Amino acid sequence: MGTVTTIAVAPSNTNYIYAGTDDSYIWVSKNNGANWTKISSGLPTRWVTRVVVDPNNPNTVYATFSGLRWKDPESHVYKSTNAGETWINISSNLPDAPVNAFAVYTANTNVLCLGNDIGMFISYNKGETWEVLGNGLPVVPINDMKIDPETNNLVIGTHGRGMYKINLATVLSDVDDNYSMQPEMFKLSQNYPNPFNPETSIEFYIPKEGKVKIEVFNSIGELVYELTNKNYTEGNYKLNFNAKNISSGVYYYQMTYNNKYSKTNKMVVIK
Repeated sequence: MGTVTTIAVAPSNTNYIYAGTDDSYIWVSKNNGANWTKISSGLPTRWVTRVVVDPNNPNTVYATFSGLRWKDPESHVYKSTNAGETWINISSNLPDAPVNAFAVYTANTNVLCLGNDIGMFISYNKGETWEVLGNGLPVVPINDMKIDPETNNLVIGTHGRGMYKINLATVLSDVDDNYSMQPEMFKLSQNYPNPFNPETSIEFYIPKEGKVKIEVFNSIGELVYELTNKNYTEGNYKLNFNAKNISSGVYYYQMTYNNKYSKTNKMVVIK
């Protein structure tokens, strides 16, 4: 019998209650807790970290997982539109990292916010694609989050690096009408080789001239190396990173393009 790790009441119909446990199961009650039904078919055997219900539809629910107990760093985010009868994986292009927190933006339920072991991510299209949210946040585990529907502020709590907030209404106002094409705007490839010792190559592409900054962070979010920080013309580029001065372990490299768009990947140094 597992321990309940997360519980959520549907805002639009409080008879619907969802619960997740640390032994990978998700349950639903449609009669205010009088009876429960297991709805975990097709889901991974992992610790359920969050269940979150769509603010406007009690049958639409999201579930997130952590595989650290099973030494599995993979991101796992699932969505159901029929109260858990079937699930679809919306992990998409998220980096491989345990997911700890999740929220649906009440003012626009197409917008999903997610916190994992390396930072904050946002989707503007119900989880079809994801990207890093905002600037100025260290690469650090996000443990919890809450969206204030009155102020539109997203407030997050990190592991040992304090609390932060960002206004989602302002973020959305900055998004272009064709923002769904953003992931194709620039590309940051997985480093190769990976794992590596002591050198690896990092490739990226930008569609037009702009400023590119690539930084390397350790597993607790501390900056250990700045690989580049300058303007580039349109095209493909390859940079070499030498890890001779850092110890073995998991690191994250983050590319920021024109101080607005970011992407983060994981790499492993073995010595």
